Amino acid sequence: MKVALCTETVYPIYGVERRVYEMAKRLPKHGIEPVLITSLGNEFDSSIKTLKASDPTISIPPKRLYGNCIRYAANTARLASKGYDVIDANGHMSLFPCFAAAMLSGRPVVATIHDIYGGDWKAMYKSPLSFAGKYAERFLCRLPYEKLVVLNNTVRRFMVSIGVPEERLEVIHSGIDTKKIDAVKGPKKSRNKVLYVGRLAPQKNLDVLIRAFSMLENKASLKIVGEGSEADSLRKLSKSIGVDVEFHGKMSNEQVIREMKSSSILALTSSRENFGIVPLEAMRCGMVVVSTRTEGPADYIKDGKNGFLVDIGSAEQVTENLELLLSDKNLMSKMRKNGFRTSSEFDWDKIVGEIARLYREILG
Repeated sequence: MKVALCTETVYPIYGVERRVYEMAKRLPKHGIEPVLITSLGNEFDSSIKTLKASDPTISIPPKRLYGNCIRYAANTARLASKGYDVIDANGHMSLFPCFAAAMLSGRPVVATIHDIYGGDWKAMYKSPLSFAGKYAERFLCRLPYEKLVVLNNTVRRFMVSIGVPEERLEVIHSGIDTKKIDAVKGPKKSRNKVLYVGRLAPQKNLDVLIRAFSMLENKASLKIVGEGSEADSLRKLSKSIGVDVEFHGKMSNEQVIREMKSSSILALTSSRENFGIVPLEAMRCGMVVVSTRTEGPADYIKDGKNGFLVDIGSAEQVTENLELLLSDKNLMSKMRKNGFRTSSEFDWDKIVGEIARLYREILG
């Protein structure tokens, strides 16, 4: 079986990109030949068969290069229509090109929806066309794909509410590489070290985390790892309210794991998190996760048992839960153990096995 894995971008590897990358690496174990169709810059993995659809479509997340986006869409429709048994569209930019490729080739198409932006399009993209994002998103989700894969149950319920037939929907979570994480040796864990890892983009609401830190009574350090359009404004905010934040740009996955193994708490203040691979990696590294009650984390974080869930935008609740963990060593230890057990349920080998099973079902 030959599968076209289409995604707007895969390097650098973050959440959406990590899923496609892990699929491309692991599907051959199931007798499936994946071909990655994506935009490419200088980063490249020669072990994955890859077709370049365009130059990179994203400059500084989430800002896009629209000329390259048009080239990506046109070339993906052309490339994915030639010689594949299944076409798998990952992310919004791939949906219509892959649907068009399926119409041209007569092959089945799977749409994997990694996120639903809803009313957040205007906040994320300053383009005059951003007002149409919400309506385009609904149109694309309703196209008659063979299967529509979502990463959490909240998005599944949304799809049903806009008229997607339930029998067409499948929830397949993302995962983590437990063996790889366990093999990384990290420095001694610091009990008072709080970490954020991810894009510095508007929907991550990192201003909420910095403001929460300004209200902490317990002594702790905050490190923010990642890059994005909000970097300068976050630096200015931390300086203006007197919060000492260590900002670090992009790290390799192995560097991130080492950083996690030296930290105690992962804090996420996103307004949307469709799955959240980073929280599960943090759990595997012995961290306790404090996250907003967003779609993905709500599927696997049990509030007060293996982590904490807080309301979106509430710096006060973030502060309250950080204080609880920093002041109670036994609570921290208990939740670390519970989180580690949770992480074992989401290994990539299991997840990619479910995806391979879905492809076979589609082909009969």
